[in-house]
Amino acid sequence: MIAALIGAAIITGLGVAYFNYELPRLRTAEQIALGRSVYMANCAQCHGAQLEGQPD
Repeated sequence: MIAALIGAAIITGLGVAYFNYELPRLRTAEQIALGRSVYMANCAQCHGAQLEGQPD
């Protein structure tokens, strides 16, 4: 009986953790703007301004 309860608690915990991980993360307009500026300054040269990437 105790083993079944422990197992159920573990499965429930894993389900809750997965559900929380999969939820979209809300961001403020300020955070989005900061991310955009960091990407443009450090990543866009190789990955493209529109996230299109480069061949090879």
